[in-house]
Amino acid sequence: MVMAKNQRSRNTYMYGNVAYDVKPRVKKPTKKRVIITKKKKNSLAKKLKLMSAVGILFIVSFITLCRFATIVNLSNEIRKVRAEVVSLQKDNENIRVEIAKKDNIKQIEMLATKKYGMVAVESENTVFMKVEPLTAVSNTNQKETAFHMIQRVLGLIY
Repeated sequence: MVMAKNQRSRNTYMYGNVAYDVKPRVKKPTKKRVIITKKKKNSLAKKLKLMSAVGILFIVSFITLCRFATIVNLSNEIRKVRAEVVSLQKDNENIRVEIAKKDNIKQIEMLATKKYGMVAVESENTVFMKVEPLTAVSNTNQKETAFHMIQRVLGLIY
């Protein structure tokens, strides 16, 4: 580019270009960031703890459920036995009423042998046994072994 003379000085030529040198922007290659995910070792331990807690909870609930089922079954058996006892008591009372109606011993014997299938007592069929008091029997049962103790503990569970 040619410049016109400057009024202040005569020989003030400029050689070259005075425009700014604009350099094109070069994109620097950026490094790709690699996201490193740290595998938590604790997550496996936490999962193990959680699974063991769930397992223990399951076992305890199963044992409790079995215990309640056993209690229900035993209560049903108790109810049946009580009903049977009540019916036997009624039968016993009916027999006593029939015996009270009879005055003669011969009539009572005939009623017992024919209706109820009882047999007359004979001296040949009689056996005498020595009966120990209940305290002597309980003293022999006090010696418990470890096996019996384990059975009692397991009996509480089942």
